Amino acid sequence: TPARVAEQLRYSGVLEAMRVARFGYNIKLTHFEFFTRYQNIVSSSTLKNYFTMKLPSQNYCTKTLKENCRQLITAIIVHHPDLMDIHSLQLGLTKIFMKKTQFDKLEVTRLRVLNNAAEF
Repeated sequence: TPARVAEQLRYSGVLEAMRVARFGYNIKLTHFEFFTRYQNIVSSSTLKNYFTMKLPSQNYCTKTLKENCRQLITAIIVHHPDLMDIHSLQLGLTKIFMKKTQFDKLEVTRLRVLNNAAEF
């Protein structure tokens, strides 16, 4: 029946995924993936100023990982204000959703930082 199909789509997360994609948040990273991927955009001394807790591991609770991501985003906004568009990024319970343009900006910066580090 149509009601049963709708129920199955809702429980499997298909409807939520469609809703998120419709708003243009095509890129999805877990909090751990986001933090470990983009932590190098800000200097290690800056990270120490923003984080009073240990840097995350995958075993951390979701709340701690989400808070670390929130602090990293704040640090990036403060030190690279042109890099983050807060309207192109959403923090979910377990993932960060980004629009493609925001993802591309972060990736270009991340690769530039890694290339600069490799030159030394």
